[in-house]
Amino acid sequence: MKLTSRLVIVLTIFISIATFSAGLFSVITNHDQQVSNYKKSLNVIHAEMKSSLEDPVSLALLIANQSTIPMSLGFITDDNDITYLVDNAGTNITKLNKDLIDRGDKQTLSIGSELVRFFKTGKGEAVAFVISTKEIDKQIGQIWGKILLFNLILILICVAAVLLIFRRDSKINSAARAMQEFIGDASHELKTPLTVIRGYSEMLGTHPEKVEKYAERINVESLRMTEIIDRLLKIAALDEKNKVEAIEIDIAKYVKSQIEDILIIQPKREITFLSEPLTIKAPLDLIEILITNLLTNARVHSPEDTPIQITITDKKLIIEDGGPGLSEIPDKPFKRFDESRSRETGGSGLGMSLIQKSAKKLGAKVFFSKSELGGLKAEIAFN
Repeated sequence: MKLTSRLVIVLTIFISIATFSAGLFSVITNHDQQVSNYKKSLNVIHAEMKSSLEDPVSLALLIANQSTIPMSLGFITDDNDITYLVDNAGTNITKLNKDLIDRGDKQTLSIGSELVRFFKTGKGEAVAFVISTKEIDKQIGQIWGKILLFNLILILICVAAVLLIFRRDSKINSAARAMQEFIGDASHELKTPLTVIRGYSEMLGTHPEKVEKYAERINVESLRMTEIIDRLLKIAALDEKNKVEAIEIDIAKYVKSQIEDILIIQPKREITFLSEPLTIKAPLDLIEILITNLLTNARVHSPEDTPIQITITDKKLIIEDGGPGLSEIPDKPFKRFDESRSRETGGSGLGMSLIQKSAKKLGAKVFFSKSELGGLKAEIAFN
């Protein structure tokens, strides 16, 4: 599991526990506070009944009917039977005994979902003030549902925020890696021509008779450096997500023009071209980078007296050469998988990076395999 995924999971669990705990504390506190307020009201009523000289039953009826809190009033006989004189709370307390009444006369009792306070009126009789907590429990359930919903929304917001932050950091890290890769490629690829140029420059002073030869080598390596830098800059440009205008491109026509260029450089080269009509809509510079580099690889990495075969069929461009090929076709062909081969032929080894990035930008797929001609077979599948 990726570090980003683990962090998101851990953060989600932490947020869930924190918000759940806060919500639970809030619900319990709110419930207890309301119950406490009801108990205080019953205690106040009991104190008022105790200090009053009025008829206790009449006063109890007055208090129960005028209460802003839904309250029931029961009259208890000396046989512990209860008759409800007021039933605003919807209560149903039926089982009473002397011990329960004695305890309820001293403090408020919780019986099921009711709060009860008894007041003894004398002659073994008593009244019971009852407040139901069912409504409180119902409200708490509604609050709890809202807290859970809020908890879920908060988790989603936090996860989204974390993912956005990681995405932004990922883009920054990706740009930093691309820059690091660019610098690494540049330093690696320019090291050889710079070393050659330096060596021949130092020998110019000690071998004046070979000035022309050494100058030619310096010029060749300078041109090579120019080519390397040009390719590195193209790779860097392909890494940027800039939109380029797409146009209709006749692939067969473009390949024909490339074949003409190859024959000017290598007039003895035998090139077979079999083509079906293929027109795609794409940025021209990406097509140039992709096809030119594949054709350049076929030309540079195979002797001039070996054939090149180019086929366009079923929305595919296939380029094969009769060169030495590769000893092994790797699973990931876009790496510089045969650096010695590129060094021996004077290449920079960056062609495959250009092929990879341009194909990805085009949405095309490139496959490499061994050709029946003996060399490498490159196949471009266009969408």
